[in-house]
Amino acid sequence: MKVEKAIADATLPEYLDQCNKQIGDLVQLVRGNLTPGSTITIEALVVLDVHGMLVNNYNYVLLINYTKKIIMQQETSFHF
Repeated sequence: MKVEKAIADATLPEYLDQCNKQIGDLVQLVRGNLTPGSTITIEALVVLDVHGMLVNNYNYVLLINYTKKIIMQQETSFHF
């Protein structure tokens, strides 16, 4: 699994950036002019991807918890 590899290799922040970029690219694609067939295809791929996340929920939870930890560390390091 990519998440497990990123955790093992200590590259989870980079993997998160990659995932966020992919989501951003998909959003831009969906916001564009798509044919009905392309829309159906993308919808099906998103459903499969989300299903895959749910099946691998444990890894997904690890990613979310790690992200929260990083955000909390960044927030507590700011001095106002």
